[in-house]
Amino acid sequence: MNKKGLVPLASLMALLVLVGCQENVNRPPNQVVTLTVLDPRNAGYTVAYQVGNSSWTTLNPNANNTYTINLGGQGKYGVAVLCGAGNVERSFLQVVHATSSELPNPVLSCPSWGNNQPEVLYTLNLDLTATGARTGDRVWVSAPGGGNMVSVSVSDPARTAVQVQGVPGIQDMVVVIERDHATILSAEILRNINVADGGSSTHTLGAPLGTYGVTVNNLPSGFPHLLSGVFFLSRNNKAYGHVGVGGVSFSYRQVRGFAQGDRYYLLTSASSPDFRSTVVHLKSSAGGDISASFPNPWIPGFLSVTSSPHPTVSGLNHTGINLKAYMVNLTGDRLGLRAIVSKGWLGTGTIYGVPDLSGILNYIPFANGSEVSVSVGAIFSPGALSLGEVGFFLGGVTFFDFSAFAASADIAFAVAAGNYTVGGGSVRLP
Repeated sequence: MNKKGLVPLASLMALLVLVGCQENVNRPPNQVVTLTVLDPRNAGYTVAYQVGNSSWTTLNPNANNTYTINLGGQGKYGVAVLCGAGNVERSFLQVVHATSSELPNPVLSCPSWGNNQPEVLYTLNLDLTATGARTGDRVWVSAPGGGNMVSVSVSDPARTAVQVQGVPGIQDMVVVIERDHATILSAEILRNINVADGGSSTHTLGAPLGTYGVTVNNLPSGFPHLLSGVFFLSRNNKAYGHVGVGGVSFSYRQVRGFAQGDRYYLLTSASSPDFRSTVVHLKSSAGGDISASFPNPWIPGFLSVTSSPHPTVSGLNHTGINLKAYMVNLTGDRLGLRAIVSKGWLGTGTIYGVPDLSGILNYIPFANGSEVSVSVGAIFSPGALSLGEVGFFLGGVTFFDFSAFAASADIAFAVAAGNYTVGGGSVRLP
């Protein structure tokens, strides 16, 4: 019987919130910014923008999902995308405040709420003999076209059938052999499979390739909840699979069939005993040993958040190296909201107010008396801004679209989390 679900890295992936920037607010070289919106499930969205500190203005959606905004002589701007436009049951708002020198071409992704693409059932018949698999091991296969992975228990290594559900057409799929929920015996990518409803194909997997090492540094004292893992992502950003799980020192398995454009991602996370303070690092690699280092966590009680539907956050003054931006994530019953503000946009300021765009974007704010989950993050990167990797954590809404993932990523962040009642008193984080 198929066991359909997420790979063991899911709890780690669900933490992921990422971005990077650089500071230069005086006489910015770029006076035009281009916003691209990714809407993988065609759920619909609305767009608004702001030049400097002027009023917000809506834009009509277009077929290209690309919007050019003339900033005139201003360097600072804001863009907002409401995903799930017209869906009062579930919507997600993303707001970005940055400068044109930091982020001239922002890309924002809407979540994949359900799959409105036609899906089919397809069977892979696998001969795992050369991998060293034995009865009781698990086989994980990525769904065609992206999505959740499927796993089955190995009963006969020479004949193991895995039924997957996904998008028809020419697809790549990753096969991972796992033992005892921790050891990756083998990993291989199968390319150019013609997936059709009720179809099947037979594949003989090769012998396992070797492993590389992973080292994670600067684990904060008193952060007992540590989870690290490496996952593989194909060059078309559709086929993926976990290839290593551990702590501060472990190994990951090479993927047979790895080609130019494919890459590995180390994702590591550590949390305080109450999970209200977390540090994360995401780093890509084309292979070889990978090392990462956690940023310093927030000082307890350093941040203050008001209890309004669109709160004001004080204390945005993290001293970490390569600080690029801050983010505020808010989650209620029907609305998820994320605001990202760059270091350059803030300047010397340490206070940020989440804008109220409910009037022009037509969403329902958090109601008075309702409970809101809040997290505030400081984002660090030695490189330029990349918004693509934010897709794993959208205010508590998880989805599986890797289309905006950067081929090169080296991003870390420190997050403080809590909750508040709308209309109540301010809260301190973490």
